[in-house]
Amino acid sequence: MPVWNGECSDYFTVANGVKQSGIVSAVLFCVYLDGLLLALSDAKVGCYIGKVYVGALAYGDDVTLLAPTPRAMHLQLQICEKYSSESSLMLLNLRAWLLVEKLSAYPPWPCSVGIMGCSFL
Repeated sequence: MPVWNGECSDYFTVANGVKQSGIVSAVLFCVYLDGLLLALSDAKVGCYIGKVYVGALAYGDDVTLLAPTPRAMHLQLQICEKYSSESSLMLLNLRAWLLVEKLSAYPPWPCSVGIMGCSFL
């Protein structure tokens, strides 16, 4: 039961997820998120440093996607959306920042980028 300033709150149930600040929470979250990171890596869509995949970086409960093109980002977001629906992983507080460096030799962006009904580009 949660206690705040000596006052007890009402009981509530948690359907899924990992307890905040729990001793094993970080490990459990890594196990829970591992399938998504593997799916992104196996798709071979995203950025690489040499032969090392760096298209999906995770720390704590944040995941950062790195992609060389909007089309690659769109594919990564589709993988996230599919994994989310298959594993009951909820994407909360979805925020997106797109940093686009326009190169004069690069053609115009061929697609929009979005997930779960939100378009970013």
